[in-house]
Amino acid sequence: MIASTHRAAARAMLAFGLFTVAVAPAAYAQKLDRDKAPTVGKSLPLRVPTWTKAKLANGAELIVVEKRDLPLIAVNIDFIGGTSNYEPADKLGVANFAAQMLSEGTTTKTADQLSDAQQLLGTSIQAGV
Repeated sequence: MIASTHRAAARAMLAFGLFTVAVAPAAYAQKLDRDKAPTVGKSLPLRVPTWTKAKLANGAELIVVEKRDLPLIAVNIDFIGGTSNYEPADKLGVANFAAQMLSEGTTTKTADQLSDAQQLLGTSIQAGV
Protein backbone atom coordinates (compact mmCIF):
# COMPACT_ATOMS: atom_id res chain seq x y z
CA MET A 1 0.00 0.00 0.00
CA ILE A 2 2.71 2.49 1.04
CA ALA A 3 5.01 1.47 -1.82
CA SER A 4 2.23 2.00 -4.38
CA THR A 5 1.49 5.42 -2.86
CA HIS A 6 5.17 6.37 -3.15
CA ARG A 7 5.26 5.16 -6.75
CA ALA A 8 2.15 7.19 -7.59
CA ALA A 9 3.63 10.30 -5.98
CA ALA A 10 6.91 9.81 -7.84
CA ARG A 11 5.06 9.43 -11.16
CA ALA A 12 3.11 12.63 -10.50
CA MET A 13 6.30 14.57 -9.66
CA LEU A 14 8.04 13.32 -12.78
CA ALA A 15 4.99 14.09 -14.93
CA PHE A 16 4.96 17.72 -13.76
CA GLY A 17 8.71 18.10 -14.25
CA LEU A 18 9.44 18.52 -10.54
CA PHE A 19 12.26 15.98 -10.62
CA THR A 20 14.62 14.57 -13.21
CA VAL A 21 15.85 11.01 -13.09
CA ALA A 22 19.32 10.34 -14.46
CA VAL A 23 20.36 6.74 -15.00
CA ALA A 24 24.06 5.92 -15.34
CA PRO A 25 25.14 2.86 -17.33
CA ALA A 26 26.51 -0.07 -15.36
CA ALA A 27 29.98 0.67 -16.78
CA TYR A 28 30.18 3.74 -14.52
CA ALA A 29 29.20 1.86 -11.37
CA GLN A 30 31.94 1.44 -8.77
CA LYS A 31 32.85 -1.98 -7.52
CA LEU A 32 32.71 -1.99 -3.74
CA ASP A 33 34.92 -4.32 -1.75
CA ARG A 34 32.78 -5.04 1.29
CA ASP A 35 35.62 -6.98 2.94
CA LYS A 36 37.85 -3.90 3.28
CA ALA A 37 37.04 -0.81 5.36
CA PRO A 38 37.17 2.46 3.41
CA THR A 39 40.11 4.76 4.01
CA VAL A 40 39.49 7.70 6.29
CA GLY A 41 39.89 11.11 4.69
CA LYS A 42 41.72 14.09 6.10
CA SER A 43 39.96 15.76 9.05
CA LEU A 44 38.76 19.28 8.45
CA PRO A 45 39.87 21.97 10.91
CA LEU A 46 37.29 22.94 13.53
CA ARG A 47 36.45 26.62 13.42
CA VAL A 48 34.49 27.70 16.47
CA PRO A 49 33.17 31.27 16.19
CA THR A 50 33.90 33.72 18.98
CA TRP A 51 31.13 34.64 21.39
CA THR A 52 30.38 38.09 22.71
CA LYS A 53 28.62 38.23 26.09
CA ALA A 54 26.86 41.20 27.69
CA LYS A 55 24.54 41.69 30.64
CA LEU A 56 21.42 43.73 29.82
CA ALA A 57 19.84 46.30 32.15
CA ASN A 58 17.07 43.83 33.06
CA GLY A 59 19.64 41.24 34.16
CA ALA A 60 19.32 39.03 31.09
CA GLU A 61 22.53 37.68 29.61
CA LEU A 62 22.99 38.35 25.90
CA ILE A 63 25.28 36.07 23.90
CA VAL A 64 26.04 36.96 20.27
CA VAL A 65 27.77 34.66 17.81
CA GLU A 66 28.46 36.25 14.42
CA LYS A 67 29.01 34.37 11.19
CA ARG A 68 28.82 37.04 8.53
CA ASP A 69 29.20 34.70 5.54
CA LEU A 70 25.82 33.10 6.33
CA PRO A 71 22.78 35.29 5.55
CA LEU A 72 20.77 34.04 8.50
CA ILE A 73 19.67 35.40 11.84
CA ALA A 74 18.72 33.01 14.62
CA VAL A 75 17.45 34.27 17.95
CA ASN A 76 17.05 32.01 20.96
CA ILE A 77 15.54 33.23 24.20
CA ASP A 78 16.11 30.86 27.10
CA PHE A 79 14.54 31.27 30.51
CA ILE A 80 15.85 29.62 33.65
CA GLY A 81 13.27 27.28 35.05
CA GLY A 82 11.04 24.92 33.19
CA THR A 83 9.15 21.87 34.23
CA SER A 84 11.73 20.39 36.56
CA ASN A 85 12.08 23.57 38.64
CA TYR A 86 8.76 25.37 38.77
CA GLU A 87 5.94 23.12 37.60
CA PRO A 88 3.87 21.63 40.44
CA ALA A 89 3.75 17.84 40.56
CA ASP A 90 -0.03 17.85 40.19
CA LYS A 91 0.16 20.02 37.02
CA LEU A 92 2.93 18.38 35.02
CA GLY A 93 2.69 19.26 31.34
CA VAL A 94 1.04 22.66 31.77
CA ALA A 95 4.19 24.56 30.74
CA ASN A 96 4.63 22.41 27.62
CA PHE A 97 0.95 22.86 26.78
CA ALA A 98 1.27 26.64 27.14
CA ALA A 99 4.39 26.68 24.95
CA GLN A 100 2.61 24.72 22.22
CA MET A 101 -0.44 27.00 22.35
CA LEU A 102 1.68 30.08 21.50
CA SER A 103 1.29 29.28 17.79
CA GLU A 104 -2.45 28.60 17.98
CA GLY A 105 -3.54 32.22 17.71
CA THR A 106 -4.11 35.29 19.84
CA THR A 107 -7.04 37.56 20.60
CA THR A 108 -6.30 39.50 17.40
CA LYS A 109 -4.68 36.92 15.06
CA THR A 110 -5.72 33.41 14.13
CA ALA A 111 -3.19 30.57 13.87
CA ASP A 112 -3.37 30.81 10.06
CA GLN A 113 -2.71 34.57 10.16
CA LEU A 114 0.33 34.00 12.40
CA SER A 115 1.59 31.28 10.08
CA ASP A 116 1.05 33.43 6.96
CA ALA A 117 2.89 36.37 8.53
CA GLN A 118 5.84 34.14 9.45
CA GLN A 119 5.97 32.64 5.97
CA LEU A 120 5.86 36.11 4.40
CA LEU A 121 8.92 37.08 6.45
CA GLY A 122 10.67 33.73 6.02
CA THR A 123 10.72 33.15 9.77
CA SER A 124 9.66 30.56 12.28
CA ILE A 125 8.80 30.90 15.92
CA GLN A 126 9.03 27.89 18.20
CA ALA A 127 8.66 27.40 21.92
CA GLY A 128 9.54 24.47 24.11
CA VAL A 129 10.01 23.57 27.73
